[in-house]
Amino acid sequence: EDDTCDIEDPVIVNIAERLGVHPAIVCIKWAVQRGHIPIPFSVHKDQIYGNITCITQDPLTDEEMAAIAGIDRNNRLIKGQVFLWEHAKGWEDLWDLDGVIVK
Repeated sequence: EDDTCDIEDPVIVNIAERLGVHPAIVCIKWAVQRGHIPIPFSVHKDQIYGNITCITQDPLTDEEMAAIAGIDRNNRLIKGQVFLWEHAKGWEDLWDLDGVIVK
């Protein structure tokens, strides 16, 4: 219930509005400026180009970087559910919780 969505966070949205870009672009900029390698996904040529060029234009300010760092809610952005197969009962099926591998 307390999970947050990065591209809907008010800090991200406000920065995106200032830059005139989608909030996802702000997340890409933030990752690159921290020295990480984000892997954005798109099959559309204009979005792929935008994902690449966004890191060379309009860097985030030090204040914006600090504001983004301050929104940590101790949540995971990618939860195990995205890796579940059709008949899995829950995320627990992804791990051998008791150390026993079930075939």
